[in-house]
Amino acid sequence: MFCETYMAVIMFILGCLLFVPDFCLHRVTVHAPFRIGKVMTWLVAACVILVLILPMKLAPHWNGTIQDHRNQYELMAESLLEGRLYIGYQDIDPRLEEMENPYDPEARKEAEIAVHWDHAWYNGHYYMYFGIVPVLFVFLPFRILAGHALNTMYATMLFTGLGVVGLFALFEMLVRRFFPKMTLGTYLILSISVSFISFWYASGFPALYCTAITSGMCLEIWSFYFFFRAVYVIRKENHQILCAAFGALCGALAVGCRPTVALANFLVLPLLAAYLLRKKDAGELNRRLAGKLFLAALPYFIVIAGLMIYNDVRFDSPFEFGQSYQLTVADQHMYGSFLSTLDPETLFNGIKENLFKPIEFTNDFPWVSYGGVCWSFPLLLLGMAVLLPKVLRAAGKERMAAVLIGLLFLPPLITMFDVLWSPYLLERYQMDIVYLMGISTFLAVGFLGEQIEEKKKAAVFRGFVSFLGVAAILSAVLLWLVPNDYNYTDYVEGALEKTARWLFFLKP
Repeated sequence: MFCETYMAVIMFILGCLLFVPDFCLHRVTVHAPFRIGKVMTWLVAACVILVLILPMKLAPHWNGTIQDHRNQYELMAESLLEGRLYIGYQDIDPRLEEMENPYDPEARKEAEIAVHWDHAWYNGHYYMYFGIVPVLFVFLPFRILAGHALNTMYATMLFTGLGVVGLFALFEMLVRRFFPKMTLGTYLILSISVSFISFWYASGFPALYCTAITSGMCLEIWSFYFFFRAVYVIRKENHQILCAAFGALCGALAVGCRPTVALANFLVLPLLAAYLLRKKDAGELNRRLAGKLFLAALPYFIVIAGLMIYNDVRFDSPFEFGQSYQLTVADQHMYGSFLSTLDPETLFNGIKENLFKPIEFTNDFPWVSYGGVCWSFPLLLLGMAVLLPKVLRAAGKERMAAVLIGLLFLPPLITMFDVLWSPYLLERYQMDIVYLMGISTFLAVGFLGEQIEEKKKAAVFRGFVSFLGVAAILSAVLLWLVPNDYNYTDYVEGALEKTARWLFFLKP
């Protein structure tokens, strides 16, 4: 804890230095031939990754020390090696199969029937309803090569690290392509703060739930990287198609991690429209291009078809991931059809809570409570600037306006599905959307900055962005410290007091 705490302090100090208009990192741009800038960028990214992943080891309830139901990915890898798609528990209560409705938690409690929590139950077997992709690409290969199971926490570390690298790489590419005026300092503070905003929750609760979410986030971030590169950076058509195919593969695999995160694939539609408009302007629309685009989209068809077969074999429906058969806090088997749960008031309240629920301040350290993402991280409100006419005009010249609007409307859409598919809107579901809002914020800041001509106004704008970025880093650290759901400060006695002493350099 000592190491990661002080690395977080270093990130905070770096952000504070970026308030200074003439600070050295504001004197150079990302695209300038400044070798030390690139070295510093990846050193900073490495520090951010360490700050985010090292705390994952601290909470016994979530780091694999206490397994319980948080080892489903590990068990699923063992099941696949044994030729099964279900988890072969030996302690199944025979009364569970005899129940009229085994998905009713109150009925199970009344009958005193013990179950394996948060599994899917169907036709006498327990199934993992979390996506199979992390098992196939991480847990199963590790089990085969190492000869023993991979602790789920380490998979979350892997996905978090790759996700942060993806954000830094995506933002650097966007700066080099669209924002020649953006300074290295602004790029760094936005990359650091968006990384913290996106992954701080996983640092406190690394096993199982956040494994599913971070794997989907990681794949979607890299999907965006490849798609943006194909549409806006690469010039050779065959290279564009190959890059887009990688984007499609990452986006399709995200469906097999967490379907709500994978709804971000809708952004492909405005990106495809931008690509076709560019080809139309160049007079390059033809049947041959249509065939190549089909090849680029082929990973979507192959992966999604595989997932549908996997679902059908398990639950006799290609569209059922196991959501309806969960053994959890609510009877989701009785939710009915999608349209039957479509209540406008519930959806509106869910979106309002996820985005705009006010945080509450307390007198005790860490002084804050969970709230909507825009209250927790006001930096994300800058993403709304994509609606400003001058931003839309500048983005329109680059065929980016529809992409910006798509990024703005994806978070409410994904929140809507979270509300429809879950009995409660939990804090971890904010991870489904915050990275999207972070990308939107980066683009808004970039296009706004390009419109500012006066040096003094540009310096004030940089200082304002740095202030919000530093506030986001600080907020993420404080929210990580909030005692909740058996995390480090909730489960380990005296952890909160010990952390406060470290942060404020007090004697034990």
